Order: sequence, then structure tokens, then C-alpha cells
Amino acid sequence: GKDVITTKPFELDPRAAAAVLEEAQRLGRVVHVNSPSPQPPDVVRMEKWIRDYDLGRPVAARSEMLTSVREDADGSWYDDPLRCPLAPVFRLGIYSINDLVRLFGSASQVFAQGERLRTGRPTADQGQLSIRFRSGGLASVFATFCCDDGDRYLNSLLLHCERGTIYRNLDPAMPWRPPSGSAARLSLVMGDGAQRRLVATEEIAPRSGEYPWR
Repeated sequence: GKDVITTKPFELDPRAAAAVLEEAQRLGRVVHVNSPSPQPPDVVRMEKWIRDYDLGRPVAARSEMLTSVREDADGSWYDDPLRCPLAPVFRLGIYSINDLVRLFGSASQVFAQGERLRTGRPTADQGQLSIRFRSGGLASVFATFCCDDGDRYLNSLLLHCERGTIYRNLDPAMPWRPPSGSAARLSLVMGDGAQRRLVATEEIAPRSGEYPWR
């Protein structure tokens, strides 16, 4: 009968998760998963740019999260393809999915692909999700445990709107920062058909795991 703040995943079975959420809704209680924040500062800034620069609707996006790990099977839920589908997408790219739903609205179709490249687990270590939104937008999320280019866990996003493109963490010259102190670097590019120009840049320090205690 109380509000709950918990880590992810709060249930391993989707039917059990649905039952928890239905009970919480019936009781007027909150089930809050620890991250991402309800108001991610980088996405809030993107939304402001969309309004301030009259970028129009988001029409397409591509997101990537990379790291390099080699895991061994241990009999946990991470080894169960039914409970852990597309492990990289749902262990790393879950933050991107939240961002995309916030920017585009609800989805109408989802397509998934996964592959085992080198993991010792019986689940995928590479995965991508293609999402079709009710707004007409299209997006993809790619995540892998198989690439080390020095920017592990960097949550990159390419967001195309009707009249401009927003880049998040897509500057190859950006120095790598440890995840605990990483900053999101945003850039906005616009054009008129003949000229492409950098309109705005901003560096934002995302704060992960902020609990809205009140």
C-alpha cells in the first residue's frame, strides 16, 4: 500500500509486472524505477530547441550505445532469452528507448534483431530495435557488448526534425569521460537547402539515478 522506488527490473515476468502496475494504479500509488530521471536535462534541452528554433516534428532518429564485455553463463535471468531478450538493447539502450518515446510519443510497431557474436551466454550480445511511432516517426536503437572505441556507455543520438537535426554525443573530437562524470554534448544544425550551419551547441551534465523523494 506504499509508494515504491526500486531498481530495474522490478519484475522478471511481464505478467507479474503488469499486475504490480495495475494494483499501483488502483491504489493511486507510484512505482518508480530508479533511472532514467523523469526530466532528463539533455532531452529537456532538445525539446526546448525544437520549440525555440521552430524545428517542427521529430521525423527520424538513430541511437547507439557501445561497450566491450565478455560474459560467462551463470544461470541467472541474463541467460534466458525469454526474460532477457536483446540483452544489450534492454540493459544499455533502455535509456534511449525512454528518450525516443518522450520525443516521438507512443509506438505502433516494434521490430527486433539480435545476434550472438562472442558472448559466453546463450543470449544476444548485439541487438537493434526499429520503432515505428504513431506520430509517423521512425527510429532505431543499436546496442552492443562487442565494441571498444574508447567511448563506452556513451549514449549517442541523431534526431532529425522537419527543419533541423540535433546531435547528442556525436562529435568524434569529444574527449571521453568516465560514466559517473560524463556530459551530454548537444549540437543543432539547420539549413535552407543551400547552406548548412551550426546554430547552437551546449554541454549538459546528466544526473542519473535522481530519486524524486517528495
